[in-house]
Amino acid sequence: MTNDQKPRRKAIRLKEYDYSLPGHYYLTICTQNRRCLLGKIIDEKMVLNRYGKIVNKYWRKLPEKFNNISLDEYIIMPNHLHGIIVINDDVPNNVGAGFSRPKISLGQIVAWFKLSIHQTNKLYYLRFGGNNRQRARRPDKKRVGKPDPYRQKIPI
Repeated sequence: MTNDQKPRRKAIRLKEYDYSLPGHYYLTICTQNRRCLLGKIIDEKMVLNRYGKIVNKYWRKLPEKFNNISLDEYIIMPNHLHGIIVINDDVPNNVGAGFSRPKISLGQIVAWFKLSIHQTNKLYYLRFGGNNRQRARRPDKKRVGKPDPYRQKIPI
């Protein structure tokens, strides 16, 4: 089945909604092609491998990076992560000299999370789904550029 033949998923984001507004946001972030890269379930418990531990590390760093968010419950599964991010309104927005801090949207938070994991220890093969790191190209054209020396298969 080619990419043109695959069924397209409906976008579940609200087009007119401002995802930088305070509130609780439930996220599911899947690995690319839903490959089980983050660990295994053994005796009904999730056991993270080294890649799952990296995902856990960067998920827990989100409040350090973005001072207006906090984390609620989350769980890492073999091929995805479920989590609740709380965007708070009680953080001072003034950075001094009459300037205000720009609003941080949910999309920017997720983009930083994915990019951080992607760049950590050259884990170019641990990619999450989405198009924030994919180059657009016409389907009839070959990829232009140097091959990625870090992209390799993970032995499981």
